[in-house]
Amino acid sequence: MRKFILSLVITLTLAGCNFVSDYGSTKESKMSGYVEYTNKTLNVSVLTPESWKTQVTIGGVYVMRPADQEGIADISVSSSSVERLMGGGASKSTTLDEYKAHRRAFITEENIGPQLTVSMKKTTLSGHDAYELLYSMLPEGETEYLVFQETFTVVEGTVYRLSYGVSKNNYDEYLEELGVIKTSYQILR
Repeated sequence: MRKFILSLVITLTLAGCNFVSDYGSTKESKMSGYVEYTNKTLNVSVLTPESWKTQVTIGGVYVMRPADQEGIADISVSSSSVERLMGGGASKSTTLDEYKAHRRAFITEENIGPQLTVSMKKTTLSGHDAYELLYSMLPEGETEYLVFQETFTVVEGTVYRLSYGVSKNNYDEYLEELGVIKTSYQILR
């Protein structure tokens, strides 16, 4: 189950991402227990729990996970052009609502898995209007639901995402860290 969470989060997040050209850098932050991670390819800066393991995937996704609970939860940061994520009809003028409709249309039992539940609400990310997509599913042959929370915005033709993947039983365990990461999320200028 744990490896499945990691694999599914990375698979879902990698769709349409950039190839690695910047592994980013960290520096001390003003918040105790966190370091500041900056990646110019992703065009993002976030706080990261300093005790967590991190990696930049081949697709250019920055993934954070609790070191002592490997495979239980993943929080990832990614960005990609709307054209890459949506294909042919998308352009720099694609709106947040157009991307939301595209993303929501993808979240089906056929694409994600059985016993899917989905909700969406408006929020903000880095001071921009955003949506928070929350969905859960029960993998075939498993007894524990997986929960995924994606917060995304579209700025100048780029989709910026913050994703959280976890087993339903552990969902509340890392919400504090997720909140700090989301609050600190900055799209670079």
